[in-house]
Amino acid sequence: MVRDRGYAPNDSIVESDERMGPYAGQENDLVVLLARNFVDKNPFGANTSVLTKKDISNFTLEYYKSVQEDIIEFATIIVMPSNILNASVFEGDISVYDTTMFIEEELMFNPTSNVLVPKHCIASSSELQEIKEKGISHDSLPKIYAEDRVCKWYGFKRGDIIRIERDYCNEVYYRIVI
Repeated sequence: MVRDRGYAPNDSIVESDERMGPYAGQENDLVVLLARNFVDKNPFGANTSVLTKKDISNFTLEYYKSVQEDIIEFATIIVMPSNILNASVFEGDISVYDTTMFIEEELMFNPTSNVLVPKHCIASSSELQEIKEKGISHDSLPKIYAEDRVCKWYGFKRGDIIRIERDYCNEVYYRIVI
């Protein structure tokens, strides 16, 4: 998921023992934050912070400070099962910064690697123009929820028009994220 969203993490971020540091083996007490900086011209740079369960109460304040200092474009928060209730408290507060929160179980498999899931991508500007020329309004497009696993995986936002390509036919489908 991290690579599908445009991050190129180094191996130390991917390896859990190195990533978790002194907290290895205590995964139930961890929250992982991946943030992409808007200021950084390299779109593949990723910052990773690992927070323990006791840090969650201070997380919102730390997050706001990092947003002000680093101008974070968006962030992905991975919550381990024991932190779900605490994490839901600050999820609403930080949603203005384009944050996606995942429960660890949602990341156990890649939904886009399943043969039954077609390719999803954001429609290009020429495709949007073509839709507009045909007189198709956004309200008449089929809908897909922002909470859908594929939408969360790729980081699609509300209002995005998604192009869906199926392998077995030449048809293209468009959906709007709500």
